[in-house]
Amino acid sequence: MDRETVDEIKRHFGVVIEGLDDRIAAVAEGLQSHREEFQSFRGDVAREFEETRALVRLSYGELDRRVRTLETEMADFRERLERVEGHIGG
Repeated sequence: MDRETVDEIKRHFGVVIEGLDDRIAAVAEGLQSHREEFQSFRGDVAREFEETRALVRLSYGELDRRVRTLETEMADFRERLERVEGHIGG
């Protein structure tokens, strides 16, 4: 191989490497963009999850209050029923 052929091969590979560098830079930029979008998505999901947990806690508290009220009313009803039955049976 003569010097001219070697120089031509070097120039060719230089051009190829420049093209690869540009492609690698484009892939890196795209990856960074996707990474940022994913981080934003994760933040949105975390906020929505916390909001859902807060709503569940609120709903649970309300249901617990309602069940306790019903239990108290039921106990009062049973007591009244027992008194009525005591009067009727006695």
